[in-house]
This record gives sequence, C-alpha cells and structure tokens, in this order.
Amino acid sequence: SESNTAPKPTQHPMLRRRQGRAFPRLALIVCLAVAIAGSVDRIRRILGNGTQSEIIPRILHQTWKTNQLTPTFAENMRMWKATCPDYEHRFYNDSAVYSFFQEHFPAYASTVKTVTNGGALADIFRYAALYVYGGVYVDIDTKPLRRFNDSFHTKDLVVGLEFDPSHYSHERIQICQWCIMAKPKHPVLLRALRKAIANVESGDIFNVIYSTGPMMWTQQLRRFFEDRQNTQNNTHNTEVLPCDYFCAGSGLCVPVTNNSILQHQFAGTWRGRQLSFGPPPDNEEEEDSSTDNK
Repeated sequence: SESNTAPKPTQHPMLRRRQGRAFPRLALIVCLAVAIAGSVDRIRRILGNGTQSEIIPRILHQTWKTNQLTPTFAENMRMWKATCPDYEHRFYNDSAVYSFFQEHFPAYASTVKTVTNGGALADIFRYAALYVYGGVYVDIDTKPLRRFNDSFHTKDLVVGLEFDPSHYSHERIQICQWCIMAKPKHPVLLRALRKAIANVESGDIFNVIYSTGPMMWTQQLRRFFEDRQNTQNNTHNTEVLPCDYFCAGSGLCVPVTNNSILQHQFAGTWRGRQLSFGPPPDNEEEEDSSTDNK
C-alpha cells in the first residue's frame, strides 16, 4: 500500500546555501536602515520640502532670566523639544545673553546690561541672536500646536500678523514678535537691533511695546519693505502669515485653526513700572544704518 506521508519537496542546492546567509544579510539591512534614519535630521536641515535648499536653519532660540523655569514655562520648553525634535534647541539665561553680546556685539554689551526690564532684554536679544545664527525665536510663554511648515525654512524671513484690520478695529497692522523665523544676517534684524539699542541709550525704554517690542519691530519691517520697493530690490522671499498661524487664540478674534502653529500665553512678566501704553513719538528719527556695530 502507498504511504500516507507526502514526500518532502526537493530543495534546490542554491536555496540551501542562501538560507545560511539570510541572517547576516538581514542584520546588514537593519544596520543600514538605522544609519539612514540617523541621517534624516541632517538631510532635512539641508533640504527643505525635498526640492529647495533650506535658508533658515533649524535652530530654536528661547530665553528666560534664570535656569529656574516656572512649571508652565518648563512644560512649554518640553513641548517645543518634543514637537520639533530635529531642531537644535538653544536656551539662554540673562548671563548667557550678556556673554553673547560681549562676544558678538561688544559695542552694545554695556548698554544691554543697563536694561532691567526682562521683556525689553528679550526683545533686544531675539533680534541679535537671529541676526548672528538665524533660525526660529519663540518666547518662553508660547506652546506649540504643531510643527513649523518645512516650506518656511526656504524663506529669508517668516513673520505673522498679530493685529489685522480684518480681525481688529486697530488702524495699524501689527506684526507679532514672540515668534520670528529668519536667515542669518537678515538686514531687518540689524535695523531692529540698532533701533532698540538707540532707544535704550536715549532713555526711551519706559514704553516697551514701542521702544523695543512689536510696534518698533513692525515699524522697522515696514521701512525695510519700503526701502526695498524704492530700490526695486526683490522681497518675494519674505512670508507674512495670517493671524491664525502665530497668534491663534489672541483676544476673542483669532480662532485656532488647522494652520495654527503655536499659542501665546501672554504671561506678561515684563509688565511693571517700565511700561506705558501711550502713543509712539510723533517725530521719530530713523537710525543710522551705515555702519555695523558688530
């Protein structure tokens, strides 16, 4: 009678030889995959959206007076690191800020040390740090909602509207500066830095919003764009984002949308005696931008 056991298929000798090498080859493939994955961050810093080279580096700058953060600020920083793991995170306390100016802007170092308002000091520092290194500056009282668009890194400058006539009754458009993205050595950053220093040296520091903050920043941007238009230079590589990108949740007029990247918590730690909400000076003179104070 025939056996009930089915005959085993004959295996080709080449297949038997390859089985012995299967594990080493698999290990090699895994090692290569890990090596490639480890290079992704470096590749993304070189390539933006896959076709254009990045201009704004993936560096995230934040500052606070000491290394002792409030629980909210510490959580914000943790969230930024988790949301943007491929960014180099740089934190500066006041001591590091003073050292930075001593190294990169020694002519301004003594003036910076006279600034006792923490908000004004952070204002001045963000312009200087982005001018030297480029990257992204975000205030310590901001929390991320999602990653920055890769395409932003192919721009020279990315800013967001804070006050816009379509959302507010203000006559002026205001650009927020709790988040700024810029390439290194962008000229508008140097303009803002010089103007802020000039205001401090002239004693005009009691009105932080206008002397070093968002209104001064908006004014310097406006003048920069006007100068570029007057000289027929190209400004197309600047991105001015609608309010919901950087200012979502501000007041009751800017909703959180799918575009929203962060929320500002308006901690207001800079408020105090050195603050006025009065109007800006009527006859403000433009700073001399003919020399570099670096």
